[in-house]
Amino acid sequence: MNHQKVYESIIQKVKSENRIKKSYYERKKENFISTYYEDHHIIPRCLGGTDDKENKVLLTAKEHYICHKLLTYIYKGDKKIANAFCRMTWDKNGRHNISAKDYAYAKELKSKIPISEETKLKISNALIGKKRKPFSEEHKHKISLNSQKKRKPRSEETKQKLSDSHKGKKFSKEHIKNLSESHKGPHPKNRNHADFKGQKNPFYGKQHSNKTKKIISQKKSGVIESEETKQKKSISMIGKNKYKRTEETKRKLSNSLMGRKLTSEHKLNISKNNGRRKNKLIINESKIN
Repeated sequence: MNHQKVYESIIQKVKSENRIKKSYYERKKENFISTYYEDHHIIPRCLGGTDDKENKVLLTAKEHYICHKLLTYIYKGDKKIANAFCRMTWDKNGRHNISAKDYAYAKELKSKIPISEETKLKISNALIGKKRKPFSEEHKHKISLNSQKKRKPRSEETKQKLSDSHKGKKFSKEHIKNLSESHKGPHPKNRNHADFKGQKNPFYGKQHSNKTKKIISQKKSGVIESEETKQKKSISMIGKNKYKRTEETKRKLSNSLMGRKLTSEHKLNISKNNGRRKNKLIINESKIN
């Protein structure tokens, strides 16, 4: 079927009839004897069509529907044309008022055509400055249940795409501040918070798998910290007794070391580490003073 030819024949037939559109109240006075018409753009507005009289015709509801369906075949792959046809399949109450076949065709057509970059940009600009409404408790509960479900692991290709999409991104100062504020308080990522200590910690009683341990080890190996990072860590540990052990831990260590003989190399390493700790304490005390 030549869809373009069929479409043009309908338009030519309609133009020759010189139709007149009457308002609802005018038709009501006549007991709805006159025909109901709808405005139609011969060249759709989404494709550059204007609102001029030359580009408009009056169609019956059936003709209007058929013309929009024909346009989906003429302009295959156009998302806006597909959306226009899909909207015609629903009535004002949100129910589809066409055959199941046409409804399926409209929905499948819309789902197969991706959103253009231009439309994505328009949506993005429209959302700038708008604040999202807070989630209800019921919605939060649903999100929580969904997050607990085991998800299908991401493929290496997906991981690479995500990695590439984040490269070169720079957060604004406001965004960094918001991220910082979101990690304060009773948040699962803030492990030092009182609400997540002991049994309250989501990771309590759990252990990393050997595979995860290996990945963590590989990520840490070869990482050289800058002097600035080392200094920040050193200052953050001032006043904190990192090496405080419980009596039970001390007893276990003592029992495990009984009967062991240290090599000369091991003794030398212990001596060096003790010297470093003493130097750090002296530096930290001088900074405090």
